[in-house]
Amino acid sequence: MKIKNEDKIMIEEEENKIKYFTLGIVVGFLMVLISIFMGNNNILMALGVMLMGTVVIIFPFCTPDTVKLLGYKESKILGRILGIITIAVGIWIWIS
Repeated sequence: MKIKNEDKIMIEEEENKIKYFTLGIVVGFLMVLISIFMGNNNILMALGVMLMGTVVIIFPFCTPDTVKLLGYKESKILGRILGIITIAVGIWIWIS
């Protein structure tokens, strides 16, 4: 499958948001990493995972192959669903 022209336009419009996506994922990852060095601090780890899930919901970027397979709008929906699952994992970490 080939990426449609309207999908290419939407992708180009969102390219400036990639830096915020990257920053959110890096900060969430650092929170998880710091929690490990602090003696497995579950709350900080859960917050890091939930931050990453929130970033994925706000900026649901998917791979070009996913966009080709599903289309731009459907791949964003899939990204948001995966973000919700990531937040649920963070809540599970917090509870356990």
